[in-house]
Amino acid sequence: ATDLFDRATVVSFAERFVRVLGAVVADPAVVVGDAPWLSSGELSVLSSVAGVGAVPSGTLADVLSAAAVDADRVAVRFEGRSVSYGELDAVSSRLARLLIAEGVGPEDRVAVAVPRSVESVVALWAVVKSGAAFVPVDPSYPVGRIAHMLSDSGAVLGLTTGGFAGGLPGDVSWWVLEDAVERSAGLSSAVVGDEDRRVPLRAEHAAYVIYTSGTTGLPKGVVVAHAGVVNFCAEQVDRYGLSASARVLHFASPSFDASVLELLMAVGAGSTMVVAPSSVYGGVELGELLRAESVSHAFVTPGALGSVDPAGLDALRVVVTGGEACSRELVARWAVVLPDGSRRAFFNAYGPTESTVASNISDALVPGEPVVMGGPVRGMRVYVLDGRLRPVPVGVAGELYVSGVQVARGYL
Repeated sequence: ATDLFDRATVVSFAERFVRVLGAVVADPAVVVGDAPWLSSGELSVLSSVAGVGAVPSGTLADVLSAAAVDADRVAVRFEGRSVSYGELDAVSSRLARLLIAEGVGPEDRVAVAVPRSVESVVALWAVVKSGAAFVPVDPSYPVGRIAHMLSDSGAVLGLTTGGFAGGLPGDVSWWVLEDAVERSAGLSSAVVGDEDRRVPLRAEHAAYVIYTSGTTGLPKGVVVAHAGVVNFCAEQVDRYGLSASARVLHFASPSFDASVLELLMAVGAGSTMVVAPSSVYGGVELGELLRAESVSHAFVTPGALGSVDPAGLDALRVVVTGGEACSRELVARWAVVLPDGSRRAFFNAYGPTESTVASNISDALVPGEPVVMGGPVRGMRVYVLDGRLRPVPVGVAGELYVSGVQVARGYL
């Protein structure tokens, strides 16, 4: 049936059939499902899909300190306001010392219920510097969901703003960020090191705890270690060509781990983070923000990206999408040749929260070609396995398994 099969496919069918026959003749008691499908050569290829080596272990606190070396560079842009790395570093260090004085340190969890803003970045930096893990909480979530996250995470305290403090569950002691910053004003703004923390901060400690959507029951807190975060940060810097001159969009909800992706994309190369107001969901408003702020790098889900007109967004050099299936039409619309003759790079990222944001990222996609999820990022291995946890042949459906430095520690 040459209209259905090419020669190589039929030959592979025959070879596998003979391989199974050989196994059952050699051992008539063998279970058919245990008979080998694959040759040793196929098994070797299918079992060795890995990214380049992981970067040396470090902590997110180290990354933040490195980003702040050039103190005069703009770290955050929000609603016309600019904050330098020096300012951000100083205020977050003072706030971190206030947290440490409260007894907060590695393996503690601190809830951060602050909408996207300069203040949300300050809060995250401060928690990370203290050594604690941040628990991002979208303050617009239903009170019941927030209460579950606070109780389940065992957060020792929470940071929020005055506008939300009164409406949040009282399961933890909420610090109003504006007041806490004022209280910390007299503390040192020097780099916070292990000598300042309650115990030394290590790569295996939790960097953050983020909650799943809860589609299969109650939301589960995923504990992500610093080692995986640092590795993913390095992956993004290299893959997306990030530099200090980049302007990175911060558009994701604080409870979506894409917000961590955006933070790492900005601080990994000491770039500027352009924060979208919480009222911006896509469409014309997002397009205007991208244009007005000359955003060069952005992660946007396919649904939101599809609502934006790419015309005139010539400063946008790199687009990353994920979280939903990406269509060929979306690639064709965005992966276009720009006025300077270069093509906008369009990447498709895939990975569950349990693999530190993304386990796989495609190469830059080309219009007209298949949309793929890409191979494993650095420090990661991937397998496509059957129900017996054995590699399946090329073209056969299976389940994706990932291993490596970015696999989260587990559910809290």
